[in-house]
Amino acid sequence: MSSTRPRALPAVALAVLLLLAGACASPADPSPSAPRPRPLAYVRLQAGPPAPLGEIMDLQLTIVPAVDAPNTQVFFSLPTGIVPIAGRTQQWVDLERGLPLTFPLRVLLLDPGPQSVVAGAMAAAGPDGAESAALDRLSLDVAPAGTSIRGEDGAIIPLAPPLDADALPWLTPFAPRASAPLLRCIGGTLPGASGVAVRCSVGDAPDDQVLVRLSAWLLGPQGVIAKVDPLCSASLRAGGGVCSRDIHIAASSWNGRAVVAGILLPSNQRFGPAVVLAEIEP
Repeated sequence: MSSTRPRALPAVALAVLLLLAGACASPADPSPSAPRPRPLAYVRLQAGPPAPLGEIMDLQLTIVPAVDAPNTQVFFSLPTGIVPIAGRTQQWVDLERGLPLTFPLRVLLLDPGPQSVVAGAMAAAGPDGAESAALDRLSLDVAPAGTSIRGEDGAIIPLAPPLDADALPWLTPFAPRASAPLLRCIGGTLPGASGVAVRCSVGDAPDDQVLVRLSAWLLGPQGVIAKVDPLCSASLRAGGGVCSRDIHIAASSWNGRAVVAGILLPSNQRFGPAVVLAEIEP
């Protein structure tokens, strides 16, 4: 049975609106007649072991509700250089006062340099006089040698313990990013189960882009097994193109799952990702 819930704004827009609201809010009345609202919840966003550029890192959001808040939106807001691999970036939950909840998310680090991740909870309205949102932020510094997490003062923050990978549901497929080219990939098992034939299509690319170049990360139970770069490339006509490649790999831990992302040329705009599954026939 379906239920009617408030329409959710994109997580990025939600975070920006909240930050702007906090910056523009007038100073609180110091008089005893204007007490501060109770917090909606106490939240903490943590990361697992450091991962280098092009590898997988685990995130975990912990929420301890301060009030009962049904139909609360829990979300992760990710920059374009970090894409979700497993978990959910947005969901609706019922918060119960004092009952801790944890939300894991596994991500792939695609772009180097400073990256900011925002996560938290938002209620449709502040329940029982409480605040309507609770947010936390991680500032990541992604590099080929590894990723560090820094506080507002620039100091490195210790990383949290690793998450249980078996508890993470896999996302297939990913929703396309707003105002970005569409990328769809399918995979078919090659004869003799010696590999996977991958075929990707690109659509809605800007007319001034002439070429697309795709890369793939092959995923196993413990993370990235190998990177195929380039996976394939194709010329674009009327904003679209198709390319394909047969992938052969000897690693027994690879089950045919891969993540593909692309770059448009000459703008170097990154887009994607798309998921490839060996059991999906072309």
